[in-house]
Amino acid sequence: MSKIVVAPILLLLIAAVSAVVLFVIYLIVYRININKALKENNGKHIALPDVQSIVAIILILILFFNIFSLKSQLTELQNNMDTFRSNTSQKISNLQDTVNDLYNLTKKENSLISNYEFETLNFNTEKMTVDIKFMITLKNFNDKTTVSVSIGDKTIKLNNSSTGIFSGTINISIFDNITDATVFISDGTTTQSEILSDVNLEYIWMKHIPSIDADFYSDLTYKNGKVYFNDNILYIFLNNPDKHRFTDLYVEIFVDNKSLKKIDIDYSNLKEDYEVKFKDPVEVPNSDSIIDIYVMGTDSAGITHKYIVFSGNEYSSVVYDSSEVLYDSDGSRLTEDILK
Repeated sequence: MSKIVVAPILLLLIAAVSAVVLFVIYLIVYRININKALKENNGKHIALPDVQSIVAIILILILFFNIFSLKSQLTELQNNMDTFRSNTSQKISNLQDTVNDLYNLTKKENSLISNYEFETLNFNTEKMTVDIKFMITLKNFNDKTTVSVSIGDKTIKLNNSSTGIFSGTINISIFDNITDATVFISDGTTTQSEILSDVNLEYIWMKHIPSIDADFYSDLTYKNGKVYFNDNILYIFLNNPDKHRFTDLYVEIFVDNKSLKKIDIDYSNLKEDYEVKFKDPVEVPNSDSIIDIYVMGTDSAGITHKYIVFSGNEYSSVVYDSSEVLYDSDGSRLTEDILK
């Protein structure tokens, strides 16, 4: 018999025993009162106990314990349901993992490629380019088999070897937004293609030149034509600070797209985070004026870094994360603008 059945029966038994005990106590007390009343009335007839009242008391007690029993049943049922839902979610998750594993296994079995590798080589500091070397091994090949790899807008034919390993190198800009590579395999008659989805070269530039990161905490208050920064603090972090070090670094505040204030940062010995506090209020034309705060700088390769950390006013604002945009010396944008 399950716990969910045993518990109510036990409770009902306790309720019944308790009701009997209370009833006996009630009769004893009532008997004492009768004897006392008889003595006071010289043995004259007095009213018998009100049986309906006694039955009502017993029924109320039984009802109380039944309610308690039902509450316990519902609690245990809820716990069982929670356990069931948790187990079901886990089973669904395991099933999804199994389906994904089967899909990947089927994809691998049907693939013409046995194995592939790629690595980044030869960073060119002047041209801001890197070489991506591919090594692709086919399951089956012959003298007529050719293999080409395409990433971005560039395609190269790989060199063959007697062991079935095809290799070659593609030169790309570190600012190219590469998310995958496509392999073309030809046997001289037909050509098949496969996508290598894990060849992700986004943000590869962060490995070779410095980058900016920042956290901004503040509330804005408008008063008498000025905006005050309350409990404000701006943390600036430099990644790869020793690669193409910054030649200048500063915080610039704009009001309605017009530069208002510039705060220089001592970047010469900047190894960890740098803290900036805005002690002075900013004058604005009206309370609806938009304030933009940027961390900006130029590195030794001539690349301008522009990181927006805040945009808004007292009523509405946005604090940005990972919003760095790069420009070359001619002002052309090198990386994707997330604000567009």
